[in-house]
Amino acid sequence: MLVSGADEVVDENRRMIEWMAIEGNLAPKDLREMMPNEEWRGLTLLVSVLHSSKACTSIEEGRIVASYDNEVEVVLHFESMLRRRIDWLCASSERHQLAKPDCHLHVIVRRRWSESGQIMHPRKRDRWSIGACIAATEAEDLPVTDLAATFVLWADSGFPKAPATLIEQISFVKGPDSYEDFIEEKRRLERDSVLRAENRRRAARLEIMRRHEEEEESRLLQEAADRFGMMGWRQVMEVDRDLEGAPGELNESMRAMSRSILDPEEANL
Repeated sequence: MLVSGADEVVDENRRMIEWMAIEGNLAPKDLREMMPNEEWRGLTLLVSVLHSSKACTSIEEGRIVASYDNEVEVVLHFESMLRRRIDWLCASSERHQLAKPDCHLHVIVRRRWSESGQIMHPRKRDRWSIGACIAATEAEDLPVTDLAATFVLWADSGFPKAPATLIEQISFVKGPDSYEDFIEEKRRLERDSVLRAENRRRAARLEIMRRHEEEEESRLLQEAADRFGMMGWRQVMEVDRDLEGAPGELNESMRAMSRSILDPEEANL
């Protein structure tokens, strides 16, 4: 079938309109005006792969919605990722030259269907959702638009080699039979997460205290050793008598020093 020149122009105009719509949905005008050149180049690729994607759409502003299966979707918060990267670039002059940008994908997993079997509005799907931690490895030098294009291609391939963090959250979103059960379980997990974080902070504080005590004891023992080195025999004997039976590991260590001076053979037994 032959295609006329007029039809080709119409098709090209339609394609450009569709591309502009995708671009506008992905990033509002104020954000596009701040985008550096590398993000602009990547945006062209991103719009191209989205336009031809079978698994992803950009009809929700600032987001790329990928169909994982008939039950759940994986949503990339593209706009927030891009804003965060631009903020990082604007402040990069104040950072160490070896500092790297955050390359985690801002992703949520959400349910598509309600317990009654009806497809839900996106806002309701957002409530039946949970975040998933996905790190883009060795991607520090890639613009966010390239990361997003890679996400689209990954989705179109069926999410091969998906990380355990994503698989776990997909299973979690699929699990509960009702929204109420999902919320209850999500809150329980959040409480557990807060408790684990608090336990980690408490353990870290205890470790800092332990190290401080060890350093302080080491300092005091060194000071005691220096004082013993300047004492005469009679002074060491007096200190040894004072330390005899004194409670505490520090006093026991100091008495061991005095005994090693007064009776080296006993100390070596």
